[in-house]
Amino acid sequence: MLKKKNTLTLKVLFNLFFIINLLIISGLINSSWVSLLIWITLFLCIYASKISFSKKKWIAVICITIFSLGIKSSLKTPFIIEGSNVFIGGSFEKNVFENELPTVVYEHLNNDFIKKFPKNIAAPSDYLFDNAVTKFINKTNESRLVKTIAWKNRNALQLSAFNNTKYNAYGDQQPERKELPYFVKYTIPIELINNSSKLCWKGEAYFHLEEYKNISHPKKECVSIKKYFSKTRKNLTVWFIETGITPKLEVSLKPKQSISIKNLLSKYTIFLLSIISCFIIYKNFNRFNVFFFSFSFLFSILLMYLYQPSILDKFLLFEGGNDGLLYVHFAHLIIDSLILNDYVEAFRGGENAYDLMPFYRYFWVLNYILFAESPWIIFFTIVFIPLVVFSILRNLLGKSWALFLICCWYFIPIFEAFGFFHFYYIKLAMRGFAEPLSNLFFLLSIAVIINIYKKNNNVIADEKIAYIIMSICLSMALGLRANILPAFLIVVAYIFISLLNQKQYKGVLFFALGLSPTLIMPIHNFYFTKEFIPLTIAAYKDWNLGAKPIDYIMLMISFIKFNIDLSLLKKITSHISGEIKLYEVWYHATIFSTMYISIDKKSDKIIRLISWATLSLLSLILFYHVGGRYSYLTWTLSLIVFSYWLKNNLVPFLRKLKKSHAS
Repeated sequence: MLKKKNTLTLKVLFNLFFIINLLIISGLINSSWVSLLIWITLFLCIYASKISFSKKKWIAVICITIFSLGIKSSLKTPFIIEGSNVFIGGSFEKNVFENELPTVVYEHLNNDFIKKFPKNIAAPSDYLFDNAVTKFINKTNESRLVKTIAWKNRNALQLSAFNNTKYNAYGDQQPERKELPYFVKYTIPIELINNSSKLCWKGEAYFHLEEYKNISHPKKECVSIKKYFSKTRKNLTVWFIETGITPKLEVSLKPKQSISIKNLLSKYTIFLLSIISCFIIYKNFNRFNVFFFSFSFLFSILLMYLYQPSILDKFLLFEGGNDGLLYVHFAHLIIDSLILNDYVEAFRGGENAYDLMPFYRYFWVLNYILFAESPWIIFFTIVFIPLVVFSILRNLLGKSWALFLICCWYFIPIFEAFGFFHFYYIKLAMRGFAEPLSNLFFLLSIAVIINIYKKNNNVIADEKIAYIIMSICLSMALGLRANILPAFLIVVAYIFISLLNQKQYKGVLFFALGLSPTLIMPIHNFYFTKEFIPLTIAAYKDWNLGAKPIDYIMLMISFIKFNIDLSLLKKITSHISGEIKLYEVWYHATIFSTMYISIDKKSDKIIRLISWATLSLLSLILFYHVGGRYSYLTWTLSLIVFSYWLKNNLVPFLRKLKKSHAS
């Protein structure tokens, strides 16, 4: 057994090393449900168990990793080339589709497009085939390389062009993105084919023989495809189209049995080896944590399906005009630049100055590199948030209070006004907003601080890795949503002062190191605009400001001069009352309790820190429109402080009052 003094650092390093092993086993750009199960199992193990330091177990895991590479090598099968894109027809000066699509395919698509979408506002793509994210690793002149063909609808095809802002039509404009015409070309190598091989589809297909042959299937039917191979070619090319008038496409390939067996063996052997590795290296599972994590995952999937059933296709078509669509589009632009090795354009990330959610696009890039178009980042975010909230509540309020509040989070929307409801986060995450992920990172930083203080008798632990974890979480939270800046500054200042008071100067350096990602924002903005913009340009937009700081200054001056500016007074009061209504007593109660805790020296240090962070976010109400999703973190923190005040101040006072009356 390994013995080290710095156990937290050792745990983090060993977990990181195991994750690298798991990546080698499962591979990058794995978009299958199997990949989700592998990663969920890993996170379950990290959350509910302890990592082993046994040399024998680590040797076993390394052997499994090496064995998986041998399995992958021995079970290799030929790739199928896929080329796909959204089709926009009509009369245009430059139309890549007219020039490069087979004439018969183009004419069918174009004629149907003109009939179906007479109010078209979109222009055709500049390139024939859309870039799939897999081109980042598996290079091809078309969209991507695939091992199998099996999709039942357009969502299951996972065509990234469906989430391109170029096709963002509104109202009665056409075409709607959910009805965009598209085409898919498959180049099937002869190695996959024998007498039993079949190609099955519903919709329109064009086989490239001596001439193009159109075969239409109103219902899904299978054909033996060996007879379509030409003796002069080593592959078969088939084009499939969906125009909005033709039947909706559904395509699958049944290759020769040996290929199918190899693909299945490769897929499920990788899954099995990954799961075995997890259960070798993790031990001492906590039953409650296993149940809680499993419940959070399964319940989240259920709610996600109820909100948007297309999640079962492993693809989300983001709403037009929404942040989600814009930022996944930016992420695809970054991937396109990485494919071309244009790293400056990749860093630009779609805009010269960050507007709303600087880091969100990069998280989607990470998702694409790991899971292609499957939105597993949303699954992880939604599953983890209640786990982190429960950790904070349990450490501050005790298990009984925490269980009650977390039940309200999942099932009982009595605190929904505080954004304290699981289904709200599911809707936000699935619509592509960054608030759930930003809130997760901020709450995680608070949870880490609480755990460190509890374990070290209210003194920051002398483990440098703890400072890096805290500060990286804070950096990510700020980079995802810059409007948490006041709370960010409060927590950062508190940690720095605490470290300096304890003379932990190395800790200051490590904490500052974890904060360094925040420098990406001003560096990016200055590089591309030559202007100093610390975070985002949204803070300077008039539409986002309900009342400017200068308005308050001028109003105060008018009071001092006994010449009250009624128009300014009306503007300010109208703005504040628009953010918090007079009858919303639940908000007022939490504000007053937060103010009380913030100055109560008898209260726990961390709850006072949370109260200061909460008040700093509440101060934004004086200036900005911060209702709805923008205020979920603010009101959730205030609810935590309010619950602490109830338990530790109001309840003891009422008991004491009752006891004095009884006597």
